[in-house]
Amino acid sequence: MVKERNNNKYLGIARMLESRVKRGDYALRKLPSENELAEEMGVSRMTARKALTHLIDDGILVRRMHGCVEIANDRKKNHIAHQFAFLVPPVISEDVQAWQWAVEQVASENGGILRSVIFTDWNDVLISDALRGFDGVFLMQTGVDVPQDAIDLLKRSDCPVVSLDLDLSHHGIPSINLFPQQAIWKLLDHVRKLGHTRISCLNTGKMNVVVERRIDIWKAWKDEHNCQGTLYNSPGADDTIDYAAVWAKVEFGRLLDNRIFQDTAVLCTNVWSALGVEKAMEDRGFQVGKAISVCAVNDEMLAPWLTPSLTSLRIPDPESVLTKCMKWMIAGGKGWRGSKLLAPTEFPLYAGASTGPALR
Repeated sequence: MVKERNNNKYLGIARMLESRVKRGDYALRKLPSENELAEEMGVSRMTARKALTHLIDDGILVRRMHGCVEIANDRKKNHIAHQFAFLVPPVISEDVQAWQWAVEQVASENGGILRSVIFTDWNDVLISDALRGFDGVFLMQTGVDVPQDAIDLLKRSDCPVVSLDLDLSHHGIPSINLFPQQAIWKLLDHVRKLGHTRISCLNTGKMNVVVERRIDIWKAWKDEHNCQGTLYNSPGADDTIDYAAVWAKVEFGRLLDNRIFQDTAVLCTNVWSALGVEKAMEDRGFQVGKAISVCAVNDEMLAPWLTPSLTSLRIPDPESVLTKCMKWMIAGGKGWRGSKLLAPTEFPLYAGASTGPALR
């Protein structure tokens, strides 16, 4: 009876380890030694050894020189899924969650597993560990410039890397941009069709390369369409996401109180700035969409649920471009064809009540 219990114990440990291997639990850490496994599981070293030997006999693990045990390379034979990392700083937003969900879906459809890896800064060892341990890394850096030494690290790595929502294509790193120029122009064209020829641009969020790009696109559209409009770029002092709304309420309120704002519509670089603008108007008795039209580049999935509903670009479906990136990663990062800067082909526009015909 005691012997049977011991057999069940080492087989249970072996099944647990196999499950961990297939989920990618050891992509960022080495397999436990016999002693470490025995201590973790509360068993004898002999039982731990039997569990490891069982997986070696099944071809899931291999024993290298000096007795070191590693995961076997024959992924297909052992039914080990391709393992991808979603490398992201500690930022919570609907955009990040939407990206993660989309990558998880595409990974699953291609027989892979996605694991989130949160790094604190560009010196974090988790970045190097992810590049060594995974079959591919999806990097989401939320608009902050990547330092050159980090770029060099990404380029030196044998691990395929794709940048999400931040263009690193000029460094040779495939990048996906959900809101390129043609998307923002589609939004501005919609507002212009309502009769607006004076469309301001307002930003009260943290200044970064993404915001700079959106402002440049607004300027190019304005010049191309012979329209007028003033740039109000006033980044808030706080880096928190919703502070852009707090500061927009203050700044746009000041523009209204001093009769500085003279345009008929305003493009906000993000949804939070738009919320602050609408609140400033509401507090002063201005009707959003009537007195002044308000729109935002992206809505973080909030547009239909706001009052009034917000005219904005919705997050497009990135499945097709993510699938291309995933297959490239599975092929070992070889054979990329075409431009390194990718974008969806459709850009859904939500026409909300926050925009209406221009007052004559």
